Amino acid sequence: MKYKNDESKKVLVIEDQVSAMVPIVSILENLKMNVCYVFSYKNFENVILKEKYDYYIIDWTVPPHSGQEIVLLIEKHLQKFYSGSVSKLFIYSGQNLSLSEIPELKRLRYCGHWKKGENIAHLVRQVNRSLNS
Repeated sequence: MKYKNDESKKVLVIEDQVSAMVPIVSILENLKMNVCYVFSYKNFENVILKEKYDYYIIDWTVPPHSGQEIVLLIEKHLQKFYSGSVSKLFIYSGQNLSLSEIPELKRLRYCGHWKKGENIAHLVRQVNRSLNS
């Protein structure tokens, strides 16, 4: 996969609703991130097998799979890329989540939950703060 700027952080966004994906992808691109995004689980499998990303931003449900299943698949995939560095995981969902719903991970670090439907200015602040911490 070729990126505009190889020095930028690579982000994979997994979201099945275009209306929810557009704002988050726009924010990430404005932050000069190299963004890859997928709309379905079938496409996700093809994309994730190609490389490791610095950030994974996932919807908590991408039919037919739950967030837990998707996160565990990412974790399993990262075994072949693991070099000691840990990728960051953000959940982008309209659901309220508790930390107990997120599986224990070694190669991914859960860093936060961004709520769909938030005011765009608030979402920009959240994303900016999270990715720059």
